[in-house]
Amino acid sequence: DYIEVKDIENTFCKNEIIDKQIDDVYIENQIFIDISGKKVGQVNALSILNTGYFVFGKPIKMTCSCVKGEGNIFDVQRESNLSGKIHNKAISTINGYINSLLGGYSKLPVNFHLNFEQVYGSVDGDSASVAEVIAIISSVSKIGIKQNIAVTGSINQFGKVQPVGGVNDKIEGFFNVCKVLGGTNGKGVLIPESNISSLALKNEVEEEIKNGKFHIYSMETVEDAVDILMGDENVDFDIVLHEIKNECRKYSMNKPRKH
Repeated sequence: DYIEVKDIENTFCKNEIIDKQIDDVYIENQIFIDISGKKVGQVNALSILNTGYFVFGKPIKMTCSCVKGEGNIFDVQRESNLSGKIHNKAISTINGYINSLLGGYSKLPVNFHLNFEQVYGSVDGDSASVAEVIAIISSVSKIGIKQNIAVTGSINQFGKVQPVGGVNDKIEGFFNVCKVLGGTNGKGVLIPESNISSLALKNEVEEEIKNGKFHIYSMETVEDAVDILMGDENVDFDIVLHEIKNECRKYSMNKPRKH
């Protein structure tokens, strides 16, 4: 006879069986993810899984390793024919940005190997572009990425961050994983500034944000992302860029001698 807020929440926001199964996978450490400390070349990317029946967010560990090479980006998904056309385009866009970041007129002396860890199906979309760029920057600069903040966002070739879809599901997905792995206090997500107006989160998430426990950060450029995900009182974007150039010089100096 009378519909209350809790009735709507129980219907609209109820946990599906698959949600609980996914929680168990993280609890039992069957999917590896860190939510504290710093890691070089490793970042928590926010993703969307669509079962056809419902959609839910899930954090995925994005990793990058760099080796001496010629400035190429090797995407494991693309090399394994598990990458869609939009994702392939995103990798090419990232390649353009990384090369322009360091001048654009000389070949980078390193190759980058990107991978969505523990993902065995196809990957598409460009919303992991910021995560991929941050993993690349961290890998070559040897500066760690904060694991308590997960990120989503697309970029263009000039490093401007573009909006993405499913931002609410992505935020709630990371929130849920943090909750079952020890708590949401001090955790957060980094999203495009242009997605702020799209936020409509569950009451539980909003309350944690109001209480200063869970945080939402926003970015307009890759530089913002670097400062938030890698920066501290001793590290900012300029320091990171300086370290990248230093590392590239080291790789360039180690060219094999001709006989």
